[in-house]
Amino acid sequence: MSEADILKFRIKTTFVLLLFIIICIINLESVTSGMQKALVFCARTVIPSLFIFMVLSDVTVTLALSSGLPAFFSPKAVILCIGALCGFPIGAVVCEKFYKQKIINANEVSKILPLCNIASPAFVIGAVGSSMYGDKKIGFLLYFSLFVSSFFRFITIKCKHQLISSNSTVNIDTFFTAIEKSIYGLLRVCALICFFTAVLSLIEHTKLNYLAFLLEVSCGCSLASSFFATHPYFSIGMCGFCLGFSGFCVHAQIVSVAKSININYAKFFFSKFFQGISCAVISILGYYLFFVLEIL
Repeated sequence: MSEADILKFRIKTTFVLLLFIIICIINLESVTSGMQKALVFCARTVIPSLFIFMVLSDVTVTLALSSGLPAFFSPKAVILCIGALCGFPIGAVVCEKFYKQKIINANEVSKILPLCNIASPAFVIGAVGSSMYGDKKIGFLLYFSLFVSSFFRFITIKCKHQLISSNSTVNIDTFFTAIEKSIYGLLRVCALICFFTAVLSLIEHTKLNYLAFLLEVSCGCSLASSFFATHPYFSIGMCGFCLGFSGFCVHAQIVSVAKSININYAKFFFSKFFQGISCAVISILGYYLFFVLEIL
């Protein structure tokens, strides 16, 4: 790209951003309302369900890299377990730590990163299943579909290295360091959620509202659940897609957390998009088998 092209791109980008600022000013009430909803969501759901897992996962990885645990644990297994149990963006946090320790290389990270960052069971079963659909069983189905869509692609990835003991000291400071890092990481996550929710508030009453399926996972799942009474298959499928794809908000969280990793976003995007399609298909099939046919 020539200097002239770069200059044109910057001018166009600046113009678009200025236009967006003007739109936000004109629709200040909608933006403010969206921010308030996002802050309530962060306070009631994100922080309680994410903070403790961010702290515990950091301490767990530190222990795994210290002399306190055997050195034969598979890094892939550790990343999968922590990512699946704690939810996004914890998988990215673990990936970055292992990448810095040279336990996994850049090629392995590019394959692992989209698959290890999935919604936590607490969010899918509790927030989506119980709260949005009013049925915890649907939450279990959606989480099962999400995990399966990740797991069978994840096990095909080969990691050349094993966890290597670093002989670092693990003491009470390890816990406080994890607390400090988790607070900073949580603030970034909440800030991104507030931004994307504010954007969605601008298009809430327009046809562009369906962009929620791509922009923010909780808003997308909430929108999908609203169709359940009239179009159950569409509702379950779109909710499965939202959870698998995770939304640009989560993508931004992962890129922000894994800032030391040079992420090829195009590959990351298509991997998450394929995961969304896979999760949607498994969710619809599972709903038909277990809720319509009731084979169990």
